[in-house]
Amino acid sequence: MFGFGKKKQQKEIAHKFNKLTEFVLSPYIISRKLQASEMKESNLNEKESQVFEMAFLLGVVDAIGQYADPDGDFITPEVGLDLAKAWIVGLDMMSEPTVEAISSITIMASHHDVIVNLQVKGGTAAFACLNSMASGGDSSEAFKAMNLDYYQDADLIKEFKNLASNELSFLSA
Repeated sequence: MFGFGKKKQQKEIAHKFNKLTEFVLSPYIISRKLQASEMKESNLNEKESQVFEMAFLLGVVDAIGQYADPDGDFITPEVGLDLAKAWIVGLDMMSEPTVEAISSITIMASHHDVIVNLQVKGGTAAFACLNSMASGGDSSEAFKAMNLDYYQDADLIKEFKNLASNELSFLSA
């Protein structure tokens, strides 16, 4: 009648989204610290690595949004992007100005297969992590899902380097 039910539902979905994001990104942050050498061994420079990681993380957050709000009534793509940026900054993965710049570049390049593939890998990892939680799996399943395996995918790295050198050459500067 007055929209109070919708506001309550929106708060519940936001709360669920934040709890799920914390659950999914916690093992990722730990893996990121433990596997920092894999990021370096990828031969991506700092800017390239940030775009590479951002594409993956946008897929992660999109999957969490779909899990928390399957109908997309409250967590729209725009809201999901804002939430992703807030979590990335809040978890000290990147500074706010860096997140703004890198997310813009990632969105600009989002029609390229390699960016789509990274987002799919991120979404698949997030769903695997969430499914481990839903099935009562132990934390090792969550860590297995949210590790940095995508940094070891030589074909993906090669495809990304090709994109970076041909269409995102400013990343190499």
